Amino acid sequence: MSTQPDYRSEPFHLRAREITFRYGIGRSWFRELVAAGILPPPFKYGSRMSVWSRAALDSAFSDPTLPSKIAEHNRKRRERRKARHFGKSASATPPARLAP
Repeated sequence: MSTQPDYRSEPFHLRAREITFRYGIGRSWFRELVAAGILPPPFKYGSRMSVWSRAALDSAFSDPTLPSKIAEHNRKRRERRKARHFGKSASATPPARLAP
């Protein structure tokens, strides 16, 4: 018996809303992972419609290295946020107090 899913009974392409429902992730987080190159890019139909291949998404979400890719992306994201908040030249030691 084949372990491959039957792609004839389900749609071949999925929109962002369907993907977030199917895989249980938020739409903005999904789009961020696509922008980072962790998930496959969409196919564009016209200027306003983007769809993703269900087969490509299934293989991306079943990839055993996906958690480590997401963890690395989160680490870089925290570093960018920290650099933006504290400034690029922020030192590890706080500034010295002024004498009264």
